Amino acid sequence: GLGKKRNLRTKSDQNDQNLSLDSMEENEMRVAVTNEFEELFLLLVYVCEAGGQTFTYKTTDEMSGPWEECRGKTGEDCKRVIDDDPTLESEKIQIVGINDSDVAVSRIFDACRVVIYVDDDNVIMGVPSRG
Repeated sequence: GLGKKRNLRTKSDQNDQNLSLDSMEENEMRVAVTNEFEELFLLLVYVCEAGGQTFTYKTTDEMSGPWEECRGKTGEDCKRVIDDDPTLESEKIQIVGINDSDVAVSRIFDACRVVIYVDDDNVIMGVPSRG
């Protein structure tokens, strides 16, 4: 009797060990995939071309903007402020009226674009930033 119970425990312990090893292997695989994804993600960069130069950013924190100094200004005055930024092309700085139904702005993030939203009096709404 006692020997059989001991054998059953041993088999049960072996099953638990096998499950633990499988779980460990799964976790190691998850870690490997996660690390691989993080490495690939770290390779992603934002690239803007302006004035014949190429500007590369690893994060949006490295980019110029937002432009707090535009608060309260007209769209054109704000555009002049942002135009001084050598990392942006003037044609990528767009003034859009909040009620302009004929203007479509893509929601896809574009690090090289600044959209300046203005109200019906052409006054800045919010603070312009890249995107």
